[in-house]
Amino acid sequence: RSCLGAQSLRMALMARERRSLAPASSVRLARVWLSAIAIGGAVGDGAKVGSCWTEGFGFEDCCAPEFGNGGNSECWDEVYTYESCCGGVGGDPADRGCEGEYFRRFGSLVAEYYTTGIARPAFIELYPRLLASIDSRFKLCAAAVLQASLLDLEERVAIDDPRRSSERVAAYAQRLQAAVTQGLLPPKDAVRWPLELGLDRVRAILRAKSRRVARRSPSVTLVLSYCREELSWMNSTLDRRGVSPFGLA
Repeated sequence: RSCLGAQSLRMALMARERRSLAPASSVRLARVWLSAIAIGGAVGDGAKVGSCWTEGFGFEDCCAPEFGNGGNSECWDEVYTYESCCGGVGGDPADRGCEGEYFRRFGSLVAEYYTTGIARPAFIELYPRLLASIDSRFKLCAAAVLQASLLDLEERVAIDDPRRSSERVAAYAQRLQAAVTQGLLPPKDAVRWPLELGLDRVRAILRAKSRRVARRSPSVTLVLSYCREELSWMNSTLDRRGVSPFGLA
């Protein structure tokens, strides 16, 4: 047990402690970003992104007469529809952003869940689908994607190991930073969507989980003899302060 070995052990323990604190630190960083947005505004040039005719789609590919009523079905989903992109009904999703019907409906379901605890089937189905198209939805309504990410975090960090939880929260903080630097999260959206409430819920879960881990008892509290060995020696060898109050022998 050289001094070098002791130093290496100390460094390893410090690194483990830093990893265990990482999720909470990332949550704090995310809250700082949200506060900065609400006060100072978003960064970016406000360029229009996420319109119908981006991501390789063109009017002729989707709305040409040969496709008949409804256009090319390969072009459409819950946000990009024939009516909005070809017929002008409701406007281009890029123009409406978070005000589009799809995102407004999701926002209402989120508000109901946070207020009442009711998770309707539509809510349970919608946020995973939103995350499944995360890149395109992020360009249209970054706040909705961030909110869906918080809901996903709320579900997963309760059962993930600390390292995986740290990775998930750090990924959320990075996506939030991208929304800010790319100008996709204007102050009105940062205030209107309950992002801080979602962060608080995730942080509460992490804190509760940390307390449970700290109080966790040893995994072995009872030893059984399968071959009738004499086990009375264990009563004087094992430290009873570290085990539950069961007879050892």
